[in-house]
Amino acid sequence: ITPTYTWTRTVTMTLTSTFTRTNTPLDSVTFTRTLTLTWTSTMTPSATPTITITNTRTSTATLLPTQTFTITPTATATLIPDKEVLKIENVVIYSNPYNPGSGKLKIQFDLTQRCKLIKLRIFTTGFRLIKQITQPGNYYVGENNIEIDSIYLQDLANGVYYIQLEAINMTGESIKRKPSSLVILR
Repeated sequence: ITPTYTWTRTVTMTLTSTFTRTNTPLDSVTFTRTLTLTWTSTMTPSATPTITITNTRTSTATLLPTQTFTITPTATATLIPDKEVLKIENVVIYSNPYNPGSGKLKIQFDLTQRCKLIKLRIFTTGFRLIKQITQPGNYYVGENNIEIDSIYLQDLANGVYYIQLEAINMTGESIKRKPSSLVILR
C-alpha cells in the first residue's frame, strides 16, 4: 500500500508594525532689547547722564518629536501536507429498522478529509445494486450527517438491504466504506 498525500493551502496573515520617531528641529529666534542706563557724575550738578542701549540676540532651538506608526500586512501562502488518508468511519444508520412512511432515513458518519460528494448505494442481500443516491455538499473533517428522503425508499419491500457509502474528496479521490445493514419494516 502506497500512502497518498494531499496538500491544503492556507494563508497566514502577518502584521508587521514599524515605529519611527523623527525629531524635527524648529528654530525660533528671540530678540531681547535691554535698556541700560549709566549715570556718570563728577560730583557736579551740571553732569549729564550717559545712556547706553544694548541689544541682546537670543537663539532658542526647540525639538518637536514626530511619531509615525506603520502597519504592513504580509500574506504568506503555506502548503501543509494532509497526512490523513481518506476514510469513512463510525457509520450509524437510524432509525434501523426503518419504515419509509415514518420520514427521512438519517445516516451519520465521520470523515478524515473534506469531501464534496457522498454516494449512497443500496444492495440486496445477493449484492445486486438496486439504488444509487448522490448527495453533493460540503462535508468537513469529523462528524457529518445526511438525510435520505423516504421517496427513494418507498418501493423497497420488507427485508434486509446493504448500504454502502462512497466519499469523494476535493481532489477527486474516492473511498468506499464496507456495507452496513438496513432493515426495512412497514
